[in-house]
Amino acid sequence: MVMTELAPLTQTEVRTFVTEWFRGLNDHQPLETVLSRLLPNSLVKYPEAELRGHDAFADWYRNTVLACYFDQTHEVQAIEIKLSPDGSQADLQLVVHWEAKTWESPAAFSTWLGYYSTHLWVVKRSPQTFKPAIESHIVHLITPMEGSAGISGANT
Repeated sequence: MVMTELAPLTQTEVRTFVTEWFRGLNDHQPLETVLSRLLPNSLVKYPEAELRGHDAFADWYRNTVLACYFDQTHEVQAIEIKLSPDGSQADLQLVVHWEAKTWESPAAFSTWLGYYSTHLWVVKRSPQTFKPAIESHIVHLITPMEGSAGISGANT
């Protein structure tokens, strides 16, 4: 078996990847596209859910992002990227402004959600796609905006 050495990550590539990740969530991109940005054994931790691996993330994506949220936007307010000396890993800290709407029948109106959140990510190059992919994505602090409804299961 021939082993291919993975190219080091770059700052520009990682920044572009972050933009693509959030665009995928905002646009409700196909599950396969979103999963290609996660390593198979990834950890994704949101205030309301801890997801390990593709299957858990896929269930959450279908049942939460696709089924519950609309008019969703993520805007990166701040990003700090620290590359390992060999470029094999990027440790990220992000501040994200997130807004979305939800609706549950028979409510007459939708519910608005607005939060600022701090994320800690570890990104590595995928040996399958040779592109950056998330190894861990942890939202460790969320602050609701004035007038926002709560997120079910979230500890703010």
